[in-house]
Amino acid sequence: MAEQMNQAALNAREQGPWLEASTHPDTLTSKHQLAEVLRLKEGCKSADVLSDAVFTDRTAILTNGTLTGQDFHPDQLTSLHHRAIVLSGLKQHLPALQKIDLALTARKTLLGDDHPDVYLSMTWKGEIMRTQLPRYQSERVQTLDTIESLHKQALEGLSWIFGPEHQSTLQCKTNLALLKNERGGSSKAEAEDLYRQIYKSYQRNLGDLHPETLKAKGRYAESLRASSSSNHSQARKLWRESCGGFAKVYGPDAWVTVKAYKEYEKFLRTYPDP
Repeated sequence: MAEQMNQAALNAREQGPWLEASTHPDTLTSKHQLAEVLRLKEGCKSADVLSDAVFTDRTAILTNGTLTGQDFHPDQLTSLHHRAIVLSGLKQHLPALQKIDLALTARKTLLGDDHPDVYLSMTWKGEIMRTQLPRYQSERVQTLDTIESLHKQALEGLSWIFGPEHQSTLQCKTNLALLKNERGGSSKAEAEDLYRQIYKSYQRNLGDLHPETLKAKGRYAESLRASSSSNHSQARKLWRESCGGFAKVYGPDAWVTVKAYKEYEKFLRTYPDP
């Protein structure tokens, strides 16, 4: 439904009564929104071309093709931030980190240190850094400490601006939970508690069948089983419900549904029946 609505809005704007309708700022906003829907529904590969085109067009139109100094535009930086997320999802981690670094620096310059967009780039920088941790333990621990500091600063800011259950706050909290899980040891218990909070918040505010609720349910199931074999039955039940929800919302053959089932299969291999 979201994809069809965004596509319809884009089609209408591309036929709008203005010059250069295909690159009008409103048209580019619709393209950006459609690219994000595609990323969430079908993965970063499906969003890549459209995301790159929007970033290129916004840079050409809004800042005359420049991406340096203080000549930035908020919409351009939104696309730069999005490009970093997409590239990271495509495992192009170095250019992703370069782009999120620039987005964070530019947003601070343009918007100030306490703007929510700054905090979003901050937490996504941490998450992108997590995908390319150093091999050696001492460097790895130091990098994890840096990432945790980014997430905690962003979480404090987003919680203050939006409240603890806003989707931006919950995304930051999810990134923090992923970091805690990466640390292992006693941090896994902290990750489980965060995953539970996130799942309950999405369930309370968006309902049982929202994609974010379903993703959060799968993460919670994984962490629940990892903490104790006594949670095996409950974790399997949550995972099955998550997969079934994606199939109901998107259909059994959709990319996001197939991905959920593959993750469930990996869960079963990792945690066979006790």
